[in-house]
Amino acid sequence: EQNWDFAAVKSYNLTISSEFNNLSDKISAIINHEQKVDKQAFISEFAVFCRKFTKFICDCGVSLYGQDFVR
Repeated sequence: EQNWDFAAVKSYNLTISSEFNNLSDKISAIINHEQKVDKQAFISEFAVFCRKFTKFICDCGVSLYGQDFVR
């Protein structure tokens, strides 16, 4: 069984939060036409964020509930 180090989870949470805030700012800029945003690069960046976030949630779920979480 995998045990989570709380400090590592907290650190990873701060990273995810920072990336989310960055993407949120870009979404606002796109919607408000405040600046030119490379939409193709944004979509790629957003996809990477989604994969990281999904992995984080799954890892936490497996740590808390075991392999049944991902079934």
